[in-house]
Amino acid sequence: MALNILITTAPFGNGHKMVAIALKNAFVNKGYNNVFIVDLFTEAHPAITEAIKRAYIRSYDFGKAYSRLYYGSEKFADKSIIEPYRNFGYKRLSEIAIKFKPNVIINTFPMLTPLKIKNEANENIPVFNIVTDFYVHKLWISEGIDKFYIATNELREDLKKMNISMEKVIVSGIPIRKEFEETNNILKVYRKYNFKKGEK
Repeated sequence: MALNILITTAPFGNGHKMVAIALKNAFVNKGYNNVFIVDLFTEAHPAITEAIKRAYIRSYDFGKAYSRLYYGSEKFADKSIIEPYRNFGYKRLSEIAIKFKPNVIINTFPMLTPLKIKNEANENIPVFNIVTDFYVHKLWISEGIDKFYIATNELREDLKKMNISMEKVIVSGIPIRKEFEETNNILKVYRKYNFKKGEK
């Protein structure tokens, strides 16, 4: 099908990239073959990204440090310091958009730059957020986002409190690799952890 789908991701933890790959595979399986994944952080600013990655990985060793890094960074969403982030990787993403001509941009990591990208007619390109967290960080939130795909009903309530239109919110779960959906693999997990089918 003639639909160009651009998926943005980031190298901080494996989860965001895994979701991006799972999405791409799902689209291809449905006949959407023009799907491109871009790690905008690495593409635009590799040295800065590598330094952030090292700090991110080290924070795993200190639970409180990781908590402060993740939850504390939300405070910046209300301050002028967030403005440079709105333009992070804009030049590189613009170059990709000119060549790839996306009909839609899907974020698997909170990014604001895609909202600035226009198509050849100088129109906004639809932007969807696949919220790959079980907590809605403010960086995920913007009035310009066309759809929010989230994991749980609890997140839906959180978005409601943030005055996000419920017409934009879809409780879809988080995309996973196709292998996890195969019956044989599910049964292996039940046996390994001594789960009983039907139990919650």
